Amino acid sequence: MPDMHKTILAFDFGEQRIGIAVGQSITGHASALATISARSRAERLEKIASYVHDWQPTVLVVGQPLYPDGQASEMTALAAKFARQISEHFKLPYALVDERYTSVAAAQEIKNQVSTKGSAGGLDAAAAALIAEQYFAQTSLSNQP
Repeated sequence: MPDMHKTILAFDFGEQRIGIAVGQSITGHASALATISARSRAERLEKIASYVHDWQPTVLVVGQPLYPDGQASEMTALAAKFARQISEHFKLPYALVDERYTSVAAAQEIKNQVSTKGSAGGLDAAAAALIAEQYFAQTSLSNQP
């Protein structure tokens, strides 16, 4: 019987900033947590470690940036490398999720929220939440009989 309840941490990877969100499979929804920036791989892992400790995820989900036609870019390889690094470091499985248009959708979502100002940091974390929800949508479809 498959695990019916998962907590995931989702990441919108960028070379300057990484958006982080937490999601629960039981609801299929996610919440933006934070945006981090780090000068080194070690600093990045240290900052992510506090979220892994606090949320105890069962899966790490990383957005996979692709061109609109589905072709890979240089950032596709960097995001995949990041996913492998955090997976190895935290001894957790990872999944890559197509993130095309998540930043556009996140910007629209932030714009629609009256009390939120659309800063770049908020945009990255909101995009991570959309990546988490995309993961849940894809995994629920693949689990259909």
